[in-house]
Amino acid sequence: MQGRNDGRWLPSGPQWVTSAGTSAVQLAWRTWRVSITRVPPTDADLTRAYDRASARWSSVSTLLGYSRAYPELFTQLQTDGWLDRLGREAWVLDCGTGTGALIRALPADLAAGLHVHGVDRSPGMLARAALELGHLGRAVELHRADVRRLPFPNDRVDLVMSAHMLEHLTDPLEGLREMIRVLRPGGTLLLVTTRPSVPEAYLRLTWRYRTFDPQWLLHAMGACGLTRPRCFPVGRRRRLARWLSLAYTGRKPSEAGPMPAAPSLPPAVGIGARPRDVDRPESPAPPLPSSAAGLEPGPDGRPSWCLLGVAGAVTPPAPSRGRSASR
Repeated sequence: MQGRNDGRWLPSGPQWVTSAGTSAVQLAWRTWRVSITRVPPTDADLTRAYDRASARWSSVSTLLGYSRAYPELFTQLQTDGWLDRLGREAWVLDCGTGTGALIRALPADLAAGLHVHGVDRSPGMLARAALELGHLGRAVELHRADVRRLPFPNDRVDLVMSAHMLEHLTDPLEGLREMIRVLRPGGTLLLVTTRPSVPEAYLRLTWRYRTFDPQWLLHAMGACGLTRPRCFPVGRRRRLARWLSLAYTGRKPSEAGPMPAAPSLPPAVGIGARPRDVDRPESPAPPLPSSAAGLEPGPDGRPSWCLLGVAGAVTPPAPSRGRSASR
């Protein structure tokens, strides 16, 4: 895993950042400080907003260049060895899947034989994902669930990925730790987050999300137990997707052990944070079950209901087992 994606690549130049828990846009010039803030949305607000946007979401994503940038990102990750443990029967989980853009971008030579799951809180997005993924002939199980309470047992998934979801959480560390919980030892976490910049300030105020200083997020990934956290550009060509987003990867240590305590991180994004880049000895991880069926509750009693979408079909969960979800 060499080259520019070795953790030393970070965006340079002036950056606007958001305060923790807000969607504030801040601009400093000499003795002046200007800030515009919106109150973060509730879970219900966010669900309704994404439901309304679901019909046009893929078109907007294509216009911004993500339909080409994501495959290029996966090609780079595959070349650098981040996907080398994705064999047949491996499990992939997309958190905040939306219309399934990351799932569609999985390399064709790896996608066959994978057990792919997508999680989102928006029924509209899940319905669109089932429709669009069904056109590709890919069997994907789509779950309506909360990324902070994933319906999977510990150490189950080989690749956990998420795009533009972490920014919406009131406590992003809670979501980060939950994704790491279900990641098996030796597995890879892939995050795509919004790159803080002047052009995306309008989107930030519209959708009321936060952005992360790259150094802060690299530090958070290391503090939550991932080894070798790295920062990548999204795609190779200069598209809007590359300007608007950054990608991050990390690997869960192969030596299984208890999850570390919650890290002590700066209360405001981008203040006093430094990347943590740690390498640990790696060994082969235990094999996973060969079937995607039967997601029984894990040791901690987490429920396993799901909104199931296979080849375009969507069935809602039983009302008695429902819960709040977050995208």
